[in-house]
Amino acid sequence: MAETVVSFVSNRLTTLLQEEGSLLGGLRQEVELIKDELGHMRAFLKVAEPKEDDDPSSLQRILKAIKSLRARHQVASEIQSIKSRIKNISEGRQRYQAEFGIDDRVTGSSTMNDSWRYSRDDALLVEEAKLVGIDQPKQHLISKLLEGHDHQLKVISVVGMAGLGKTTLVKKVHEDPDVRKNFPVCAWVTVSQTCDFPKLLTDLIRQLHKELNKSVPQFIESISTIELKEFVKDFLQQAGRYAIVFDDVWDVEFWNEIKFALPEGNYGNRVMLTTRNADVASASCIESQDYVHKMEPLSNEDSWTLFRNKIFKGNRCPDHLMDVAKAVLDKCDGLPLAIVAIGGLLASKDVSRIDEWEKIQQSLGGEFTGKLERVKRILSLSYNDLPSHLKPCLLYLTIYPEDYLIDCNMLILLWIAERFVEWREGMSIEDVAWGYLRELISRSLIQATKCFMKDPHTCRIHDLMRELFSSSQGNKTWSQLLLDNQ
Repeated sequence: MAETVVSFVSNRLTTLLQEEGSLLGGLRQEVELIKDELGHMRAFLKVAEPKEDDDPSSLQRILKAIKSLRARHQVASEIQSIKSRIKNISEGRQRYQAEFGIDDRVTGSSTMNDSWRYSRDDALLVEEAKLVGIDQPKQHLISKLLEGHDHQLKVISVVGMAGLGKTTLVKKVHEDPDVRKNFPVCAWVTVSQTCDFPKLLTDLIRQLHKELNKSVPQFIESISTIELKEFVKDFLQQAGRYAIVFDDVWDVEFWNEIKFALPEGNYGNRVMLTTRNADVASASCIESQDYVHKMEPLSNEDSWTLFRNKIFKGNRCPDHLMDVAKAVLDKCDGLPLAIVAIGGLLASKDVSRIDEWEKIQQSLGGEFTGKLERVKRILSLSYNDLPSHLKPCLLYLTIYPEDYLIDCNMLILLWIAERFVEWREGMSIEDVAWGYLRELISRSLIQATKCFMKDPHTCRIHDLMRELFSSSQGNKTWSQLLLDNQ
C-alpha cells in the first residue's frame, strides 16, 4: 500500500509541475526536491514490501500539502515542513538500509559448495577470461596444505597487492577435490577492511553448521564476542579436521583476535588467509611449519595469453594491432586485474581501426610511480571511455560497503529512481536499465557474482575500482563526478 500511495503522490507532483509550474515560482525547486525523495522511497518500498504497518499520517500530510499548493503562503510553510521531514528520512538512511537488506557492516561469507556464489573474488574478472598461470602455484599450495600429519595448526598466508588474483588462487585451492577429501570441515570467511568481528564469528558459526548439516543454535545472536569465540573453538574441536580461509585480512589485530577461536586439535588443521599486508602474513605465520606465499605478477607469456583471451577469445591478434597491443599490455605489469580491465576496454573497439587502439595507448601516458597507481590509471581510463549514461550508474555502486554483494533487481530500481536510465522507444525502462548493467559487466567494470538463468542476480564492484571512485579523480570528488554526468 505504501508504495502505491508514494507512487500516486509522485505522479500528482509531476502533473503539478507540468500544469502549474509558472504559479509555483521560487517554490518549484522545493517541489522537485520532494518528488526526487519520493522516487527514493518508492524504489525501496517496491523492493522490500512493507515489513511494518503503514504509517499513513506522513503520507496524508504530503497529500494535504499538494492540495493546498495553490495557496502560496500556505505552500511555503507546508513545503518547508515536509522538506524537514524528508531530511530526517534521508538522515535515517541507515534504518532504510537495515530494513531493506543493505547492511553497513558487511563481512560476507559463503560456502564454497555454491558454484554460483563467490564470497569474494580478488580477480573474478580474470575468471571470465579463463585463468592462466595458476596451475603451478595452485599445486604448490595444495602440497603445503596436505604435507605432514602433525597435530599442530598450520597457517598458510598468500600476500600481494590488489589485482594479483590472491583470492582466485586460494579459492581454486580450497575447492580442489583432494583438499576437500582431506578436510571434511571447510569454511570461507571474507574479512575485508570494515570487519564487524561479532558478525564475522556468527557467520562462521552458521557456515560450519551448514557444512555439517546441523541446525544453528538461536542463542548465538545474543552472546558476547568472547562467548562466540569459545563456541567456535568448542565446535571445531568436536567437528574434526578443518580447513578455513580468511580472505582479505587487513590488519594484525584481526589475526590476534581470531586465533584464539582456532583449536590446535589432533587432526592437522589448516588455515589459509589472503592479505595485501606483509606484516599480517608474517604475524600469522610464526611457527616453523607455517608458510607465506608471495604472489607474483604474470609472466609475459601468461599476460599475453590472458590479454588475447579477453579481447580475441583465444584467437591470434591481427598483425596490424600487434605492436600497439604489446605496448598497451606492457603498461599492465603482469597484473591480471589491469590486463582484463584494459582488455575489456579494447574488446569494445573496432579491430579494423588501429587509430582507436593507438588512442588508448597514448592515453596511458608514460611511466607511473608504482604498480597500484598504474592500475588506477588504467581503471580510470576504462571509466572515461564509458558512454555518459553509464558513468553515473557505475559511480553509484560506491555507496555500497566494501565487498557487498549487490542485489541486481534492487540496483536497477535505484538507478531508475535516481533518473540515471534514459527512456528508449519500444523498451520498458527496466529493460533499458538491465542493458546498462549487462554492458558494465561485459566491460569488466562490474563483477557478476551470482547468476540465475544466465542473468546476473548479484554483483559487486572490485575493491580497486571502488577505491578509485571513492577517492578523488583529479580535483573532483565522487559526488562532483556524479553530478557532472547527470
